[in-house]
Amino acid sequence: MEEREALELLRRQRHSLINHLQVVSGWLQLDRADRARQYLESVAARIAVEADSTRQFPPALALVALALSLDAETYGVAISWQASEPVAALEGSQLVALEAQVSAAVQAASSAPEGARKVEVRIGPGGIAVHTPSDKGEG
Repeated sequence: MEEREALELLRRQRHSLINHLQVVSGWLQLDRADRARQYLESVAARIAVEADSTRQFPPALALVALALSLDAETYGVAISWQASEPVAALEGSQLVALEAQVSAAVQAASSAPEGARKVEVRIGPGGIAVHTPSDKGEG
């Protein structure tokens, strides 16, 4: 990822943070502190899980995972990144293939009911597996 792409990723993260803060502000303006707290807890939990899982990734893969997670967020889809062990660096073509697989799974998951919009990505010695809750095999 070059500098321009990294800056774009940071811009998108800031935009996402502002959106989350606006949602919390809206709940507070409606005097729904309970909903604001629930929303904050869910966002904080998602970010913590994402940080824990991508910590095992080499930098290039971690940046791609973060970018894909931000893309998925715009469709209301949550991506779960799982690594069975620290992951070896992926080559450019492998990263491109991963992006295509995950993007296709996100598109498929985006039409699911709101609570079921999820994609699981498992990376391990056996390779990469991308699943949505509705499929039983590789996505």
